[in-house]
Amino acid sequence: MTYRREDWVSMVARLDEADKHLTDYRSLEPRPTTHPTLDQAVWLVWTLGEYLVNVCLEQHGQTAPQDHSQVARARGLFAEQKLKKDYGDLLERLERFRLKASHSGYVKERSTHYSSADVTRAMGEMRELVAEVEAVLRERGKL
Repeated sequence: MTYRREDWVSMVARLDEADKHLTDYRSLEPRPTTHPTLDQAVWLVWTLGEYLVNVCLEQHGQTAPQDHSQVARARGLFAEQKLKKDYGDLLERLERFRLKASHSGYVKERSTHYSSADVTRAMGEMRELVAEVEAVLRERGKL
């Protein structure tokens, strides 16, 4: 995959879409512990995280993985001082949430649970990653 500006716009818009899903989830009465709107928010934020790591890798001349190894690659980008913060924990957490959202009880870590507050916190960190990758793209004249 090669970076394209229109993909960037579409992918970053997923944060707004995830926020809408969280708003819908929070409006449910009584609020269930799991719901498709909350699961969809998780998926949107997780896919954005993988995309951002791939863009950052590509902009630094590295190959984007296709095996969901973005957690390790994000940690590598931090170690190489290509990112100011280590987003590995965020991406790892989102991966666990995504697996739970996708497969319910059929996951290795059955104790994985997440709430709208967990997703909101993850979105805040994801906004930081967006800002870092956006700065790289602007520096290279891609935005």
